[in-house]
Amino acid sequence: PKEKDSSVIFDAFDTYMHIYILNSHHIIMDIRDNKTVCQSPRASLHFKDASIDTQKQILTTINNSKIKKYLIEDKQCLFVKESSLSESLYIDGALNEDFIIEENSIIAIGENGAIKTAKVPQLSVSDLEIQIAKKMARINTLIDAGFEARGLKLLEQLVKDSSFDVFKDYYSLINTSLSVSHRVYFQLLAYERYKDLAEDIALNKDFERSLRNYIFYASVTGFKELIPSAIDAYEKQIGTNPTPKQQEMLALFKATYLLEIGKDEQAYNLLFDLAPLSKESKKIITDFSHWKIGLMKDPKKLSIVTGIDQSALLNPSYAPKIDFIFDMQKNKVVKGAEQLQPKALDQSKTPSPKEEAIRLLD
Repeated sequence: PKEKDSSVIFDAFDTYMHIYILNSHHIIMDIRDNKTVCQSPRASLHFKDASIDTQKQILTTINNSKIKKYLIEDKQCLFVKESSLSESLYIDGALNEDFIIEENSIIAIGENGAIKTAKVPQLSVSDLEIQIAKKMARINTLIDAGFEARGLKLLEQLVKDSSFDVFKDYYSLINTSLSVSHRVYFQLLAYERYKDLAEDIALNKDFERSLRNYIFYASVTGFKELIPSAIDAYEKQIGTNPTPKQQEMLALFKATYLLEIGKDEQAYNLLFDLAPLSKESKKIITDFSHWKIGLMKDPKKLSIVTGIDQSALLNPSYAPKIDFIFDMQKNKVVKGAEQLQPKALDQSKTPSPKEEAIRLLD
C-alpha cells in the first residue's frame, strides 16, 4: 500500500498472525490479543508472501528474488539466513515480479503469458544459527546504546571462534546484521583470522575475500585514502611469486584505487596488460557492478577492457552514506576529520618479471 499506515495486508496462513504496515515498517500482530510480536529493528521487511513457524518463532519471507528467514526475538525480527530463488523461474532472462505462492510452489508469470514453476527452497535453521542471531542482536544492542567497544569485542570473539568457519557458514548472517561501518570492521576481523590459517596462501581464499570486501567498502563509502594500506597488506601476503589469479586480484584492487584518484589511463592499462581475465575475476566484477566503486567509474570502458558484456554490468547505484569507517589497524576514521592524502602505490620493491605486468610505476 502507498499509505504509511494501513489495515491488514496479509494473513500469514493459518497462524493467527497478521502483518501491518506502520510508519514504513512491517509489524506482525497476533490478532488474538492485538499484541505486537515482531518488528524489523533496522529497516522495513519487504516481501510478497510470508509464513511463521510459531513453535520455533521463525518468520519466512519471500520477495521476487530471495527467500529469507528471521528469528522472532523480543519483538524484533533478527535476520538468520537467505537463499536466492531458483533460476528456473527466470523468464526472458529476468525474474518477473509478478508471481504467486501456492502451497510449496512459486509460480512466475511473464509478460507474454509464459508461466514457470519451482519449489520453494527449503531452508532449515539450526540451533547454532539461532544462537549467532541472538549474539548479533546483543552486539547491536551494545553498539546502539553507546557501548561500541564492548559490542565489537563480542563480535571479535564470534568471528575468531575456531569451532566454526565464519565466512563459509555464517557470513551472510553476521554481515547483514551489522551497520555498514561495522561490516567493515567485520572484514578486518575476518582478515586477521584467515591470513595465517593456510600454509599455502594460494589455497586460502578467505583472507583475499576479506581484503577485497574491505577495499570495495572503502571505495563505495568515500574513504579511498584507506585503500593503499589494504593493497600493501595483500601484496605482503601473496609474496613475490603470486599466482595468475592473485595477479588479477591485485590489478583489480589497484585499478579501483587509481580510478578513485583520477588516474584512469594507468588503471585501464593495468587491466589491459592482464587481459583476458579469468572467469572468477569477471564474476567478481559483475557481482559488484551495482556498487558505486572506483572500478565501476565507467562501465563502458570496463566492458571493453575486461571483455565483459556491458549488459552484465549493472547500474552502479549502491553508495551507502556513513560517518566513519576503520583503518587496517581497526582504528576509527571519521569522515570530515583530517584525512590521509591520496598516496602513490608502494613501488619500493623491485618487481620481478612476473610481477611487471601488474605493478604500476606511479
